Amino acid sequence: MADTMRAERFYADTKTVALEDVPIPDPGPGEVLVQVAFCGICHSDLSLINGTFPAQRPVVTQGHEASGTIAKLGPDVTGWSEGDRVVLAAGRPCLECPNCR
Repeated sequence: MADTMRAERFYADTKTVALEDVPIPDPGPGEVLVQVAFCGICHSDLSLINGTFPAQRPVVTQGHEASGTIAKLGPDVTGWSEGDRVVLAAGRPCLECPNCR
């Protein structure tokens, strides 16, 4: 597997977007690494670019609507295998409300 991946990155200070090669992260405990086959840019990504949504970090990797295959399992992952096809649901849980629990 390669050491880098292509990513669309939004820079909050300059309000610019760049397509860059970035290091591929290792999955942490309970996480999986997905080799992305397809990825969409949605309205929330555009709202970050045009300033409707404030940036939560100085640099944001965009494109959270993706599908692909699991390339690597992190520690303590159960119920999944390398090669499984997946669709990502990248919500931001509060871990407090009934929907998140």
